[in-house]
Amino acid sequence: MNKQAMNKMIERKNVPIKDLHLWANSPRLIFLARGVKPTEEEIIKYFCSDPQIAIRRLAKAMAQTINRVLPREPLVGYGKEGNYTIIEGNRRLIVYKLIANPDLAPNEELKKMFLNFRNNEAKIDENFSVECLVALDQTSVSPYLEITHMRNHLIRKQSK
Repeated sequence: MNKQAMNKMIERKNVPIKDLHLWANSPRLIFLARGVKPTEEEIIKYFCSDPQIAIRRLAKAMAQTINRVLPREPLVGYGKEGNYTIIEGNRRLIVYKLIANPDLAPNEELKKMFLNFRNNEAKIDENFSVECLVALDQTSVSPYLEITHMRNHLIRKQSK
């Protein structure tokens, strides 16, 4: 598929956090090995508990810049108005969701941390809009993801 055809299928838009959902088929989720589709609550808990995923470090960086106009990599997903599943950017989406609603945090320590971010640095709620690249179905965004992952792999390889 050429870039022009891909651009027609993928739309850039700002979407409220409340309309964005985590991708239950993320390769990072061990639940899939057991054949169980996790809930958003389980996904958040897993991402927050795995030190290699580094949600705390990402949250600190995002909280300091969330209300500034900075170039950000858009989240990538599929669906229709009011209901998008994010397949690229789930860690960032989790941080947005936890800052907007610290009660989603899986433990009191994280809840306190995200409440502090929301009250002091990142004053957002569930209506906060995030830049996204969206298509009607997952198949339409797959070529974009392949290009992005190849580019990121090359950048990491060159920086070593």
